[in-house]
Amino acid sequence: MNYGRSLISFYYLLLIALSVVKTVAQTCEKLTSCSCKAGEFTFSLSQLKFQSLSITNGSYTYVYQPCGTVTCGGINTAAICQRSNVQSAFYDVGDGDTAAFTGSPLNNTLVLTFTSDQRTSNIKISCNRREQSKFTHVNEDPPNTYTFVLETPFACTSPEPPTPKPKHNLSTGSVLLIIFFVFLLVYFVVGILFLKFVRRAIGTEAIPNYEFWSSLPGYIKDGVTFTCRGCKSESSYSQI
Repeated sequence: MNYGRSLISFYYLLLIALSVVKTVAQTCEKLTSCSCKAGEFTFSLSQLKFQSLSITNGSYTYVYQPCGTVTCGGINTAAICQRSNVQSAFYDVGDGDTAAFTGSPLNNTLVLTFTSDQRTSNIKISCNRREQSKFTHVNEDPPNTYTFVLETPFACTSPEPPTPKPKHNLSTGSVLLIIFFVFLLVYFVVGILFLKFVRRAIGTEAIPNYEFWSSLPGYIKDGVTFTCRGCKSESSYSQI
């Protein structure tokens, strides 16, 4: 017995088994005519139960009633009805009792299929986070087989990503203040280093322009006093 061939055959069988298990795990198991369960996620159109989704394509209008039936001439069991816009004609293109799911919302391949005596409707369902579900008609191929697309937030398997917080740009005043304090810091650091290591200054002599900075509080006080007086100088003596 060739050990190498046996090992290769076992490897391929393992891949096939894993593929089958993955496919079964991703299949959406039918719960009702408008809901199914895939893994931990439950897909349901129950919130659209009282809404009729319609689309006009050429001379026909298609009406889909999720989780229920739509009035279709004398037919009371149609989930999807095809109505002629040029003559009084109605066609059942999907009986509500025949609902079947294939694929899964987990990989965006979910398809809901309805059949009637002579027609088949396939609704491809995809995630769309819009407030309202969108129902569109794609084509009729082959004849009497209709393909629709339903974009709905109920097919989204993950929560909506958080809205990014708006960025607050710095104002011109803030930028100028930052530049001023950075310049002031550089001024003191470079000045102190220069005076201390080049001119060998010690104590307060190592502070750049020490006399100015020590007098600054007095200047500020005089300025505030002058402003509070209405910008008028104090007159203690009359001119001689």
